Amino acid sequence: MKMKGTKVMILRGLPGSGKDTFIKALAKADGLKIVTCSADHYFMETGEYEFNPEGLTAAHEQCFRRFVTLCQGVCYPDNDLDIIAVSNTNAMLFEIAPYLTYARYERLPIEIVEVSIPDATPQAHAEQNIHGVPVAVIENMVKWWEQMPPFWPLATRVESRLGKFTIIESGSDSFRTIFAL
Repeated sequence: MKMKGTKVMILRGLPGSGKDTFIKALAKADGLKIVTCSADHYFMETGEYEFNPEGLTAAHEQCFRRFVTLCQGVCYPDNDLDIIAVSNTNAMLFEIAPYLTYARYERLPIEIVEVSIPDATPQAHAEQNIHGVPVAVIENMVKWWEQMPPFWPLATRVESRLGKFTIIESGSDSFRTIFAL
């Protein structure tokens, strides 16, 4: 069952950049029904975030299964879901590719959103992220960061400053209206 009007939003950004805060602000500002898929959900089994690097593969597998289920409309047969958001770091393109491919298979509109804090250092990201990702790991993520290829959906770039978001570049006019925060 296809979900009428449902869009896929794939977020990418370093830990502490404001990906989850952006989704919450977007839902609140525009009254949108948004469901988020994140590898972080795997590490919240006890109600608190407990990261274990050995569970990273399982976390991403669980995230993708949830995404597929949502895209198929199994969880929302009444078709009232506005956005399925994937909120992971997604520094490398192979991390985004399965979501992009499956959303295309389901013929859902896609927008890739890069959330960043202007001029933030890895140290600043380490201090701001809620999951305790250390500076050294964030420095590696910066090194691994890959630019979007021109044949993928144009990315929307959003800058985060103290919980406020500014659209720097929008790859899609249809998304410009939902980003009006």
